[in-house]
Amino acid sequence: MTQLISNTSAMHTGIVDHALSDFIRSTADRHAEENAAISQAVTAILSANKTVSNKAIIIWLVDALETTQDVVMCDVYRNALEIVVGHTVDDI
Repeated sequence: MTQLISNTSAMHTGIVDHALSDFIRSTADRHAEENAAISQAVTAILSANKTVSNKAIIIWLVDALETTQDVVMCDVYRNALEIVVGHTVDDI
């Protein structure tokens, strides 16, 4: 899990959804691994020169969840996915 922990300040500037970014900042201690996973997703999305959106983060996390063999990391990705989905406004 510690492999995911990184500097999340760049992640906050990459996230367009301010509600999600604010939630991540306010729960940094309680959800450190999940926040690091979201940070990893944002970094990967930015590295691919794509726009960071909740949809892009969700797609990245689902892909990571489907490809990892580590049971603990599956839980981290699943929890991170729940956080992002919970802060995504439904299309009307």
